[in-house]
Parts: sequence; C-alpha cells; structure tokens
Amino acid sequence: MPNIARLLAPDADLCDCLRAGFVRDTRHESSQDPATEINRFPAMPWCGLTVMLQGQVILLDAQDQPIAQPLPSVFFSGPQDRPFANRNLGPVHAFCLGFRPHALGLLAGIQLERLLNQHLPLQALLEYSSKRLDWQGLAASIRSADNDAERWRLAQAWLRPQWQAVTPQHKGLLAALTGQLRHLSVKACAQMLGYNDRTLTRRTQAFTGLAPRKLKCWMQAEQALLEVMDSRDSLAQIAAKHGFADQAHLCRQARKLTSQSPGALRRETQQSQDPSLWPLRLRD
Repeated sequence: MPNIARLLAPDADLCDCLRAGFVRDTRHESSQDPATEINRFPAMPWCGLTVMLQGQVILLDAQDQPIAQPLPSVFFSGPQDRPFANRNLGPVHAFCLGFRPHALGLLAGIQLERLLNQHLPLQALLEYSSKRLDWQGLAASIRSADNDAERWRLAQAWLRPQWQAVTPQHKGLLAALTGQLRHLSVKACAQMLGYNDRTLTRRTQAFTGLAPRKLKCWMQAEQALLEVMDSRDSLAQIAAKHGFADQAHLCRQARKLTSQSPGALRRETQQSQDPSLWPLRLRD
C-alpha cells in the first residue's frame, strides 16, 4: 500500500497544543478499490482543522451512506466520542491540524461541549469563538504554501505566539489534562488543583467537550490499544497494565472507540488488510 497518509510531529514547545499534523494524499493512488475511498476514524477527543487542498469528502452514516452535502474546503471537527467515517469524492490532498483535547478550547475561547461529534465550516469556528484569531488567514497560508513541510512550518509559526499567550494562566489545569488525569483519580486531580469534583468537571467539559472521567477512560484506552497493536503481549497482560478490570473490559472499550475488537486491531496493524482503516495504522 503506498504511503498516502502520514503524521507530522510538532515542535517540542507545541506538544501540549498539537497532537500532530496529518496529511492524506491520494492523487497518485493507482488502486480502483472502493475501500481506498473510505476513511474510518476511531473516536478522538482532539479537534481538527482540515484544509482540503484538492478534492472533497462526504460524511457517512453507520451503513456507509452519505449523510449530507460534501464538507467545505476548510472545516473544523469537534471532539468525537464515537467512531465515524467519510468518503473521498475522487482523489484528495488534505492537510489537518490535530489539536490536543484541551488546546482549541483555550486558544479560541470555545465551549467545546457544544461541538461534540460536529464537523463544521470554518465560519462556525469563528462564530463560536470568543477570541478574534485569524483562522481564515491561517487556512489561506496553508493553502498557498508550496508543500506540506512548509505548511506545517507556517502553521506552527502561527500557533506558537497564540499558545504561549494562553498557557500561563491555565498551567495547573493543563498539567492535569495532559498527564496527571491519566494516572490519578478525578477526585485526586480536583483536590490537587484546589477544585471540587463539580468544578473540575465543568472546566474540563468546557475546554475538551468531555467529562473528566470520559477523557481519562479515553487516554487509558489509547495507550492500551497502541500497545495491543504494537506488541505481542497478551490482551490480559495489557488490560491489567493499563488499569482495566479484565480483558473483557478492554475489549468493550476497544469496540466502543474503534468498532473493532483488540484482536482485529492487532491483525489489521500487522497485515494491513483494510485500506479504509489507515488512520489506525498511523504512528508518531
């Protein structure tokens, strides 16, 4: 299978802001297999800003039928708490900024819980935002750049001062959402920040679109499923290592987030059987 999808790693000072850059380029794909036109994504708590440099995509329902009109050439994706899919309408070249769960809420002043499972035109991001950042200018710079490496450089240069401006006042909450919540209980995180449980839940939902317990479960499952796909350890060992009650608990969470069992994810990663599942094979 050609290398038509790849990740771009963020600079060190933006790692708490960006999960990665994503490039999908099928312009030179020779296969006529309809499966290569479909893109199946797992549930993802991070948000995305996608610029379609060429081609269009259309959202699909659970039966792989189109939901509505094709998405616009620049669109924003809110946090997704269930798997979703879209279809390429011909060859595509797409460039996406994948933001950490909390980052876009802080940058743009958006209540992300209102945008859960949404895919919206960039104009909607401007309307929901309480901060007047030039997202349209960023999209125009990405579109006019000569290549994907330059697009990534320009995007990070634009984001850097914006991110540096918002992080000092939220340092404690950022530390909790980027690391401590994965290892501590929600109650322990709240106490460490001087919050009660309700305050931590309210602030986490506002910035990430997800309640802290759901975000914690997702982070726990992400690490476990990456290990499922990349190691040969037994599912029971991986479940115990990452805090699941048992192997069955891990299996339920995997199906909820990816529509696949852990065993199927492992086989898919190792054998690359389904072209539509390319997002599951991407690695940092």
